[in-house]
Amino acid sequence: MWIGFTVLAAYAPLAARVTDDASWLFSVAIASLLAVVLIADDAESRRVTRKVPPPSDL
Repeated sequence: MWIGFTVLAAYAPLAARVTDDASWLFSVAIASLLAVVLIADDAESRRVTRKVPPPSDL
């Protein structure tokens, strides 16, 4: 998802410069949505501690 965010964030200014309409705003909206999901995912993964069971020596 980081690659998608980076591509869309780079594409939006390029599309705004090339096109005359406001279709580049769609790229900004999708990049913003991806950013929110990425930030929420990072926050959730840091909040939840992952417990790894100790190795069993049978």
